[in-house]
Amino acid sequence: MARTRKVRFIEPQTRPGRPFNAWITRWPLLGPVTLGTILHERGYDVAIYNENISGSLLENPDACRDVVVRGEGESVIEALARGEAPRGIIQAPPLEDLDTLPTLRHGLIRDFDRLLARSRRQDLYELPVMTSCGCPHGCTYCSVTRMFGRRVRRQSVDKVCRARPDG
Repeated sequence: MARTRKVRFIEPQTRPGRPFNAWITRWPLLGPVTLGTILHERGYDVAIYNENISGSLLENPDACRDVVVRGEGESVIEALARGEAPRGIIQAPPLEDLDTLPTLRHGLIRDFDRLLARSRRQDLYELPVMTSCGCPHGCTYCSVTRMFGRRVRRQSVDKVCRARPDG
């Protein structure tokens, strides 16, 4: 019987004094949740460690593989999980059809219940969603066009409306 591969994503703790700290400690980044959901739905044992929720992993380090993905990781994440991608920097192509992305499973985040417990109404806790990638503008202060390009790709309205976070 084949062993299920364990994949762990780490969202590092924010640095003190950063402008987005109040936001980032309430809303996990979409990247780890998206990639973790893709692998979870393909049968991998996935957990997401968000140091802003669970605290630093320095006290409990896991074995890490040093890989940097430039671009959008959705198209290369399974090859990475299978150990087929080289170490170092990988250039990933953009995902053309955003409707192929699964509904996000925020519950893969370790201690996600702790994040929800901070809210007065857990059933109304707001979670970020991704409905599009890219931006037609090229603002010098923003990294969106460098990351996703100037061509805007969108999820269909039906796909966005069907999404039900699992919490």
